[in-house]
Amino acid sequence: MSWKDIFQMSRQVQNFDRLLADQSQYAVTMVGLLKAYVENGSDETKQRQIAEQASDLEHAGDRARITIVEQLYHTFVTPFDREDINDLSQALDDIVDYAENSSHLSP
Repeated sequence: MSWKDIFQMSRQVQNFDRLLADQSQYAVTMVGLLKAYVENGSDETKQRQIAEQASDLEHAGDRARITIVEQLYHTFVTPFDREDINDLSQALDDIVDYAENSSHLSP
């Protein structure tokens, strides 16, 4: 194993950290949108705007999930168990999906 290989593995570790942090930020933002949606229960116009934002954010979250899955597929050595990375990413995606689905419920 050369130094180049070691540095490449180091970058992959940092990449997973960044990708998971980005995906978790989508979940935090989405939960904030859901909170705003509930708080604006009497303003249907505002709720529609929030639902549109939630839909856009959900698509961005899906792209983040796809990126992580692709990165797992192409990475030989992961910073921790690849199944754990996948499970964490899936759980974060579920949070985003559930919150987005909740914003499409009738007031």
